[in-house]
Amino acid sequence: MKLGLGTAQFGIDYGISNTEGKCSLREVKRILKKASEIGVTTLDTGPFYGTSEDVLGSTINLNRSINVVTKIAKFFNEEISDDSSKELERVFFMSLKRMKRKEVYGLLVHECDNLFIKRGDKIFNKMAELKDRGFIKKIGVSAYSKNQIDLVLERYSFDLIQIPINVLDQRLINNGYLSKIKEAGLEIHARSIFLQGLLLLKPETLHNFFDEIKEHLSNYHLFIKKKNISPVMAAISFIKGIKEIDVVLCGVNNVQSLEEINSCFSKPEKIDRWEQFAINNDTFLNPSNWRNMETSN
Repeated sequence: MKLGLGTAQFGIDYGISNTEGKCSLREVKRILKKASEIGVTTLDTGPFYGTSEDVLGSTINLNRSINVVTKIAKFFNEEISDDSSKELERVFFMSLKRMKRKEVYGLLVHECDNLFIKRGDKIFNKMAELKDRGFIKKIGVSAYSKNQIDLVLERYSFDLIQIPINVLDQRLINNGYLSKIKEAGLEIHARSIFLQGLLLLKPETLHNFFDEIKEHLSNYHLFIKKKNISPVMAAISFIKGIKEIDVVLCGVNNVQSLEEINSCFSKPEKIDRWEQFAINNDTFLNPSNWRNMETSN
């Protein structure tokens, strides 16, 4: 298992616990310098993370040992047309241009359900073609649910999958799908291990949108306090116990956060009984649903 770096914060104001906003270019350079020093070789980005790809292009263009994983364009139509396939390629080459790279390690389908609409196989075929042409080492998909994973494994031959997993969201462990993915031979990248920072915040400071799980989160924080470990160490200790994961993606806003994560990652505490903190409510496990905070009282 290796530590990877998510770069959404390099281009946008990202994360519920983020009080600093988008990283400055100076801080990005410091973060990437430290990442190189501690052996981080995987960076996760995307064309819809604001200026993230441009920032990477100005900071890592000379470092070819870095494995960059980016995403394809999102599609909102009911059918993947020939024009959609051309748009996928156009957006991908724009990503390469912004990052000043001739190839990337991975290219992912960000909206997994795009693969299952009419003629969705054209997405996979175009990605496979770009891989055959030498622009991509591994093609993959970002998935959320077991239903998506079932369809992906049934219909396509991807190399890489990115999934959310954290101490609250243990669904893919408990239903056996993490093992199923690994048995299918896919490289697994774990994201959202801090649940966009939710697991790092004191429950009493959270928006009332989270009222339903505040007691549960309070119990979690009481548990880790008794173990005398920090919220960062707790999240990493949980994830380090999952043998199927190949790369753990963490986003940071400053070099100090990266140093703390690396310290915890290098020597995680061995803690049991994480299963008691799993929940199954997608309202809270999927941050895309948190937009409802804007309308909750």
